[in-house]
Amino acid sequence: MALDAAPDASAWEGLGPQEREHRKWVLDKIRRRIAEDGPRRAQASSDRERLFMLFAALEGYGEMIPRLRQNRERFPCADYQR
Repeated sequence: MALDAAPDASAWEGLGPQEREHRKWVLDKIRRRIAEDGPRRAQASSDRERLFMLFAALEGYGEMIPRLRQNRERFPCADYQR
């Protein structure tokens, strides 16, 4: 069950009293919501691509993507996360 996997505030060491109390409050709210409504499930969205449309406005973005793919094929060990 989803509630079994939820940590409690003692899962984080070194927290100050205010932060520990805040996390306890948040986790309690999550547990209550799950108990009342059940766990939330991820759902596919038909308009997901809309989230990424803003990147199309970036100058050179369209040209950069194919270049990165080509470089990954040529240099598979290179770090492209930066």
